[in-house]
Amino acid sequence: MFRFEENKCYRMPAHFGGFDCPGPEAALYYRDAVSITFAYTTDENQLENYVPEGFELLRPELNISYS
Repeated sequence: MFRFEENKCYRMPAHFGGFDCPGPEAALYYRDAVSITFAYTTDENQLENYVPEGFELLRPELNISYS
C-alpha cells in the first residue's frame, strides 16, 4: 500500500511520488482557463490498490481532468 512521506507535497495520483513543497513565492494564478473532465465507473478492487493509506474509497469512480 502507498504511504505518504513526511515533508512532501502530493498531487493526484499520489503514488506517482511526492515533491519538495514550494514556498509562497511559487504561487500561480490563472485568470482564464479551459478544462475538460471525464468520469467513469471502474473495478473497485483494482482501484483500491491506488488509494493512499489513511484514505477510503467511497465509490469506484475515476475522474480525469485536463486544464
